[in-house]
Amino acid sequence: MVRFQWNGSTWTTDANTAPSYPIDLRTDTEAQIQRNFSGTARESYRWAKATIGLRWDDAGTIAPQVYIKNMITSNGTVNIAYEDGTYNCRPVPGSLSCATTGYYIYQISATFTEI
Repeated sequence: MVRFQWNGSTWTTDANTAPSYPIDLRTDTEAQIQRNFSGTARESYRWAKATIGLRWDDAGTIAPQVYIKNMITSNGTVNIAYEDGTYNCRPVPGSLSCATTGYYIYQISATFTEI
């Protein structure tokens, strides 16, 4: 189950609305390497940010698309919590897609970036 909190609203997925697993979690890291004249190197990290890709394969409800559209239009931050941790994110504009693949069967996906 995944919990989304945004703009005073909360949505906790259940067995029918949970995204497909495994959740696509990628981490971008900004690092720098400093070297002195003798060649010794020191690496330091400034930040590591997560990008979370969520998808609902063959969802029997359009609810995920409605909630995520609301998150995008609220233009605020979204707190996403699930087994692997809690992330403070923003929805990536244009990442939401929803296609009908059958009679009341939907293929939904969206991407969030940690801030």
